[in-house]
Amino acid sequence: MKKYLLIMGSPAADLSSCIKEAIARDFQVITAITGHSESDELIQSMTEGVMIVPWRHASTLSAKAAVASAVEAVKADAGQLSGVIFVLNPPGENRGFHQIPPGELEKIIMEVFAGTLFVLRESLSALTQQGSGELTIILNEHNLEVLPPPAAGMLAGIQRTIEGMFRAYANEAIVIQGIRSSVREAEVLGAYVFEEYLGKSEKTAWRWTKFTGKTGLFGRK
Repeated sequence: MKKYLLIMGSPAADLSSCIKEAIARDFQVITAITGHSESDELIQSMTEGVMIVPWRHASTLSAKAAVASAVEAVKADAGQLSGVIFVLNPPGENRGFHQIPPGELEKIIMEVFAGTLFVLRESLSALTQQGSGELTIILNEHNLEVLPPPAAGMLAGIQRTIEGMFRAYANEAIVIQGIRSSVREAEVLGAYVFEEYLGKSEKTAWRWTKFTGKTGLFGRK
């Protein structure tokens, strides 16, 4: 049976490393464009092992259609959705909070905060209906100390929402887990996710794992 992963991300999230690692491990990848140049070029250049689904970040209907398309593709191929990986990058808005026009602030909130929740909701629905699978959320926190107000607020809000999901779904057959990463190199993070993190739910489920990229006695942490 073919193994499928749905890998998605917030605007400008770099999915390239996770996609490469997944393909190297014989996963079929379903993904969407994020606006990150390297990630998008990789996705669009691959002719095998990757399926692109259209997704507009600020639309709940688009999120529903994207995840539904992934589920249908898996069923049509008699495969199994092993899990969903969602990579969250805080918005790169560096103007003073008072300098951001209301319309642009609304767009940031809808695309990053609401868009993330839309996809997580649909992913949870798909995995619970399937009765199995891992939902993995990756928060990129490498510049946490200097995040401007909108980015800091959205990152904290998503983090608290996920913690609520840890508690609310702890008795379900699926697994929800999260990584709070402080590394800048996407390649280092991608290798960690696929070599040391996924498939080890006895250690990772229902909690955050902080990843610094440093090598310790028992590998990277």
